Parts: sequence; C-alpha cells; structure tokens
Amino acid sequence: MYYFAIDFFILLFMVFEKYKKLLLPLLFIVLFLFTAFRPGLGGWDYQVYKQLFDYIPDIFNFKIDAKLLEYEPLYLLFNSLVKTFTDNFLIFIIIYTFFTHLIMFSIIKKYSTNFFYSMFIYFSTYYLWHNFTLLRQNIAILVFWFSLKYIKQEKFGKYLFFILIATLFHKSAIILILFYFIFQIMERLSIKKNIDLIIFVSLLKPLSDYLLNIIYVISSYFGIGRSNLEAYLSSTSRGINPIFILESLIFITFIYFNRNNETIKKYKIFINCLLVTFSISVWFRNYEIFARFVEYFRIYYIILIPLFVQIIKNVYLKYSVFILTILYFFFRLIRYINSFDGGSLLNYTLF
Repeated sequence: MYYFAIDFFILLFMVFEKYKKLLLPLLFIVLFLFTAFRPGLGGWDYQVYKQLFDYIPDIFNFKIDAKLLEYEPLYLLFNSLVKTFTDNFLIFIIIYTFFTHLIMFSIIKKYSTNFFYSMFIYFSTYYLWHNFTLLRQNIAILVFWFSLKYIKQEKFGKYLFFILIATLFHKSAIILILFYFIFQIMERLSIKKNIDLIIFVSLLKPLSDYLLNIIYVISSYFGIGRSNLEAYLSSTSRGINPIFILESLIFITFIYFNRNNETIKKYKIFINCLLVTFSISVWFRNYEIFARFVEYFRIYYIILIPLFVQIIKNVYLKYSVFILTILYFFFRLIRYINSFDGGSLLNYTLF
C-alpha cells in the first residue's frame, strides 16, 4: 500500500542522513504528489470543502452571503482567488498542498533533532488527519507552530499578529492568544513545578463541566465554531482516545526523571505543549471539539520523541526504545487508515 511504502522510505532515509540535502527535496516531492493527487479522500470535511469551492464565486464577482459567513475570510479569499483562474478543485488542492508543505517542512527542519525520524512519526500519526481532512485548521496549526518562537522570544506583538492570521483561517485559533500568557508563566517555572502544577490541575477534572459552560457562552458570543458548536460540545461519542492520554503521561514521566538534562531544557516550549495537551485531554476527553483543539499542540509529539531517544545514554536501551517506537507507529498508521471514515483511506489510487 502507498501509505506503508512512504512510511518505510521515510524510515529508510534516516539511514542515509548524510544525503539529507538530496533526500529532503525528494521526500517533499513524494509527499506533495501523494497528498495533492489523492482521489478525493479526506472524509466528510473534504467533501464540504469541495462543495464550498464549487459554490464560491471568483474574486471579481465575490460577495458574502449566509453560507459564506460560516467560513473565515482568508480561507474564502484563497478559494476565490484560485476560482478566478480555474473551476477545478484539484488545482486548488495542488496549490494548497504545495504551500502548506513548504511551511511544514521548514518548521520541522528548524525544530527537530532528527528530521526524517520526526517526519516518520508525523506521517504515521497526524499527517493524514491534518493534510487530508483539516484543510482550514491545518493552516492555522502551521501558523501557530511557526509563531511558537515568538513565545520563547517574548515578542507578544509578533505572536499576536500571526495568531490573528491563523484565526482568519480557523476561528478556534483565537483562543491561542490566551496561551501566550500561559506559556510565559510556564517558561518562568521549572519543569518540575510545571509538571506538578499540571498534575494538580488535572486532578480538578470535576470542575471541567462548569468551565465548559463558560467556554460555550464565550465561544457562542464570538461566533466561534459556527452553528455546529453546540453539537460538538454535547457530543461524547468521539472524544479524545484514552490511549493518547496514556502516551502523554508516559512522556511526562520520562521528562520528569530527565528534567535536569540541558538538552531537555532547551526544548521546554514543546514540553509545555505536551503538558497543556495532557491537561486539556484529561479535563475534556469526552468532547469532540477538544479533540480537535489539542491538534494545535501536537508539534510536541514529532519534536520530543526523537529527542527522548537521542538523550538515552545506554546504547542497548536506546535502540530498543527506537525499535519499539517504530513498531508502535506502524501500528498507529494501520489503525488510522483502517478506522478513519469506515476505512475509506484504503481506496487510495494515485492519479
């Protein structure tokens, strides 16, 4: 299958790391073609975006109506600009995929200690979800990932600018403004204190329903989530998988026992993303809307795991953990392609 062939080749590229300058653009081309020319796969969201593109007028005849008000202005503008030159949704996906992959590659290359290992993890877990389905939110996610450096640099103005850009692609990103201040507080505390605080907050889960009502009122006032917000909040059938919470707890335990490692300390912003994800997942694990919101913080997953393996000193333990992660991520990929949208991803046929 295409999925496993790509996953295997990304893994193989790790062996030939010295040829990174050649392999990196090769991987870009492979993922670009694989994603841009997928046969309409991406679940219900993909079909909704196709219908929107078919419906939206070109830039010279653009006008807002009730249907278009459901979507964010920059995403609408992007659609309308492409629609000016073509009515083919495939062309839109090609342009979308090219630019989002440029951003994605540059971000992972900047932050990861092992680019191909990170890409292997990403492709095995969240890549298909982000790039096949979450078209609007995927852009907002990438903008947030890019803006993380401004939290570390304490440049709120620049951070705010990019979060507002992200909000114009997906309204949920507006809440990320608050997280600048949360992360600033966490940056000033030690890793141990942050872990202790997050565990304490997680134990207060019974208060989550009260907080949820407040979030719903505020979100409704600002129109975040459109008309389906209430359905998202009331849905308890597709929340956050408890396995992901267990994963986070394992990562936190590893960090706790290695909290004085200087390399770990350098990646504190990603550790904070992990801790925030854990607390949100525990508090709101039954609500589907939060399963989507924590996607903003998933960058910790693809950055920290290669880092964890790297800092293990015992050679045998290092390679044992590495092999176990490889097997686990192959399992994650198998699980996802078989379970998403009734196994629709199995119907992949290139071109």
